[in-house]
Amino acid sequence: MSQNLAPSSLGAGFVVAKPDANHFATMKKLITDQEANGAWDPENGWGTPTNKWFNHNYRVGGEDWSFNGGHADQGFLYYFFRFVLHDLAIVYKDRVVEFSGTATITTKKLDDVFGTRFAPIPEKVGKLATVSNTVPYNTFHHFTGKSKPWLQPAPPPGAESALGIWYDLLREVKTLYGLGVDVDKLSQGDLKSPLGSFSTFKAIPKKQSGQ
Repeated sequence: MSQNLAPSSLGAGFVVAKPDANHFATMKKLITDQEANGAWDPENGWGTPTNKWFNHNYRVGGEDWSFNGGHADQGFLYYFFRFVLHDLAIVYKDRVVEFSGTATITTKKLDDVFGTRFAPIPEKVGKLATVSNTVPYNTFHHFTGKSKPWLQPAPPPGAESALGIWYDLLREVKTLYGLGVDVDKLSQGDLKSPLGSFSTFKAIPKKQSGQ
């Protein structure tokens, strides 16, 4: 984390969302408007005050937007799904909590939500999961920090590693949708974030006087 900030409301986790062109357009407009007025602040964040939020241990982490990444992707995704779409569910250890705006809708046990709805996962995927052996955590692998796949050379097709699975899936998507990307040379491109690996408050646009 940067700047000794409080752990994020979405920290140490995975975001699962269904692609939607209209939602994407709305997100772009929200970000553009935020950059135009440069009015982000820890109290109002991306557009509205928030009440208490929880960290990954389901403990109250704070009551404003001054958490790690609150001014960047983690804060924006949290804001968009909770306060714009009013459709956010977060898994905290052994429970699932649904939010809508400032309201907490439901809190359920993890087993009651997922149960046996997940089909058995491929053995090699289970071995590569880095989070937990419990559903749904056993279906995820966390590429941390500088180990992001697009920064690593592509292994040959069929490689039994988390990196190999990621690149194989990208090859499938490229074929399916005709993406104009050279998968095997992906890491040779200039794909590093202009803000670095860890976004800080210095990246927030400042509103200029007289504008």
